[in-house]
Amino acid sequence: MHILDKINNNIFYIALYISVMSILVYVTSLMPNLIPDMLWYTVYILDVSTVDLAFFNNEFFILPSKTVNYFYGISILNPLYILLFLAGTLLYAISGKKESRLLDFSFSILFISGIISVINLLFEFSIRIFLASGNIFEDYNFLLLIIYILKLAVILFISYVYLRKRYKDKKLILLDENFIKIYKKNNGVESIPKYQEASKLQRFGHYFIDFFMIVFLFSKFIFTMSDVIKDLVYFIGDRLTMFLLYFIVSTFYYLLFETLFKATPGKYLMYTGIIHAKDNRISFGQIVIRTLSRRIPFEAFSFLGTTTNGWHDKLSNTVVVEHEADKKYGKIAKIILSILALTFLVFVILNLIDKF
Repeated sequence: MHILDKINNNIFYIALYISVMSILVYVTSLMPNLIPDMLWYTVYILDVSTVDLAFFNNEFFILPSKTVNYFYGISILNPLYILLFLAGTLLYAISGKKESRLLDFSFSILFISGIISVINLLFEFSIRIFLASGNIFEDYNFLLLIIYILKLAVILFISYVYLRKRYKDKKLILLDENFIKIYKKNNGVESIPKYQEASKLQRFGHYFIDFFMIVFLFSKFIFTMSDVIKDLVYFIGDRLTMFLLYFIVSTFYYLLFETLFKATPGKYLMYTGIIHAKDNRISFGQIVIRTLSRRIPFEAFSFLGTTTNGWHDKLSNTVVVEHEADKKYGKIAKIILSILALTFLVFVILNLIDKF
């Protein structure tokens, strides 16, 4: 059996291992005085998750914790993500692979976190080489570093294989007997199917979720670039620096996901994806136009009115459409999301009360 088929056929067990190990890592991190160092090393080797949803190391979202031999903070978003991953894994199995939005989202976050970890590692090595600060490996345990790199490679490969498979397997909601006539230069008239477009509420959900995922995912990496950011602030100011950083990371985020999977984490939760408005395949050029068009001033207001398409849809000749979902298990997925969102909201409120 091909390795890709083995991964897809056993994705439940792989996802279960990742989520359960992540829970063990988090639980042991809350008991630093009870866990011997050898167990920390064992947990580190067995854990394959690279997800760390921080917020510029802001203490508002941080809980105290411990890693192999030093202390650092873990965001409250981490256990919520782990629970979402586990719930998505179980729901995927219980539904007979019919309901996958939670699992799709979890693997998408795992994938982008792995990419960011690779970039962060390259950035650290590049800085050390540029500064000529001696041995670039002096602050690392060489064996653990090799294990870490291998784990990154494995998790990126598994996540990519799974998400590509899900992209191919998903079905769109076809509007019965509705076809769009396309006029082509050489072939005359051609009729193509018309699919259910995403609603305005879903489009708002995309924007809201993706915005916060960009902030939470990239903030820790940006925090490690504090010296570079200080120089930028000095030369161009706070606001322009933040705009530039968000422009770079969000452009990378959208280009990566929509090129490879025709969806973003926000779209995975809303069970939607993008298609060509007049053809079967979307080119990379369209994705670039779609991504850069988001930077047009007041582009967000282009969704006002009767249409659900914004300027970045129209200029790139793309459409955001819904995927077919199981009604029963889809409701369960929404209930799980609501419970986790409510839990996070309660934490925020209690934290605000405690601070004021």
